[in-house]
Amino acid sequence: MTGIAVPSLNPPQLRTGGRAPWQFGGFGPLPIAAVVGRRGRSTVYSMSTMDRHGRLADRSVVQSLGWTSGCRLDIQTKGGLIVVAARADGAHDLTGPGHVRLPVHVQRSCGLESGDRLLLAGESADGQLVVHPLAAIDAMISWLHRILLAGGAA
Repeated sequence: MTGIAVPSLNPPQLRTGGRAPWQFGGFGPLPIAAVVGRRGRSTVYSMSTMDRHGRLADRSVVQSLGWTSGCRLDIQTKGGLIVVAARADGAHDLTGPGHVRLPVHVQRSCGLESGDRLLLAGESADGQLVVHPLAAIDAMISWLHRILLAGGAA
C-alpha cells in the first residue's frame, strides 16, 4: 500500500540570534502574580453546617481552642457576626459531643436557617470563636473587591 505524504507539522523556528525568545523582539517575561505575604495570625478556619437544632457540625475549631464538653459559653452577635467565648458565667454550654449550639435568638438575629453554611474562625490568642454567616462574608468580600479591583489599596 502506498501512502500519501503529509507535510511536517513542526512549528516555525524563531531566528533569535542565540538569545532566548523572551529576550528577543516583542517577547517579554510572563507576569508573576503578586504574593500577599505570609500569615501573621494563627487563626484556625473551617466551614460548617448548622443543623435544625442550631448545632455547628464541625468541631475542629472548638478543639483547637481547647474547649471541652460542658464548657460554659457566652454567645453574642456583633455587626452581623457571632462571637463565642468560654466564660465561667456563660449562659450556654458546649454539648456532650463538643458542638457549639447557637441559641434561637442568635439564629434569628443573623437570619440563619437549618443547613446554612458558616465560616468558623478560632482566634486562639483571644480565646474566641467567631462565626461568619455567608451574608457577612459576602459583605466583606464585596468591600475588599471594590477597594482592590478599583485600583485602591485596602
